[in-house]
Amino acid sequence: MWQPCADPASFPLLAGVDEYDDTTFNARQAVMVIAELGKLPATEPLIALTELLLPAPGRPHHRRLIFSGD
Repeated sequence: MWQPCADPASFPLLAGVDEYDDTTFNARQAVMVIAELGKLPATEPLIALTELLLPAPGRPHHRRLIFSGD
């Protein structure tokens, strides 16, 4: 179960992820989400997600990150 961060001031975007509804981040917000993810304890899935969000040659610039609720 997704637990919103205990400190929304430190994780303003991740704290807004709704476990029951969809949450969408645009490309600019994704940059901030990467920074917030970097503050969390590293796990393989989290590292993989962070790497997918990083800008890379050949990837479209106008991507979205969508968390799908239940």
